[in-house]
Amino acid sequence: MPSFQLTLDDLELLVKEMSRLIGAEDVRRTIRVRLPNEDIRFDSVLEMRLERTLPATIRAFSVLVSKGDERAILIGRGTVDPAELSVYGDNLEWVAGTSEAIYQAINSHRVWYSAFRGGPLLLALLVALTIAFLPRLFFTESPAASDPWFRWGSGALVVVFSLLIGTRTRLLPPATLVTRAEDSMIRRYIPEITLAVAIFALMLTIIGWFVKG
Repeated sequence: MPSFQLTLDDLELLVKEMSRLIGAEDVRRTIRVRLPNEDIRFDSVLEMRLERTLPATIRAFSVLVSKGDERAILIGRGTVDPAELSVYGDNLEWVAGTSEAIYQAINSHRVWYSAFRGGPLLLALLVALTIAFLPRLFFTESPAASDPWFRWGSGALVVVFSLLIGTRTRLLPPATLVTRAEDSMIRRYIPEITLAVAIFALMLTIIGWFVKG
């Protein structure tokens, strides 16, 4: 499941699509939101719009649409794990088709860091560690090993990618439900700002390496 972000309008359209696939009439719809101190259940997106105490962003939530033995569940766990989509029914072809349709609906709201937050992020940290410590351990006579620009840039790379991995549940959440626009521009663009810092640190490292090389 890709990392995604939904507004309440997006969620409303998704619930309608899930309801259409399950069966438009007599469909049960339940949206659960898990907050630090309580779990809240809603029967519609309209109820969520009327609830003024919800935070601007929600990372732990679930959407259940069911009719009889047929049901579809989307779960955003609020952890490092990807969101989970489960579809149940007696007809395997219907299950496969419904799963694919819901997946495509969610995939249209994929965020830019979706492919980056897992293995590629760990690989980037490994590369940063290699750049930072390889010259100091094996090429002690190299100008890069003692160059302050190189040392600062490579150290910044390690710090930034370590920060991304350690806090990726908040900085790069796998599933986000946005109930209203963030008031703070900085908070809204924290992932982009963090990535920009990493790119800047990488540029400094490369410049220091070649200037002193």
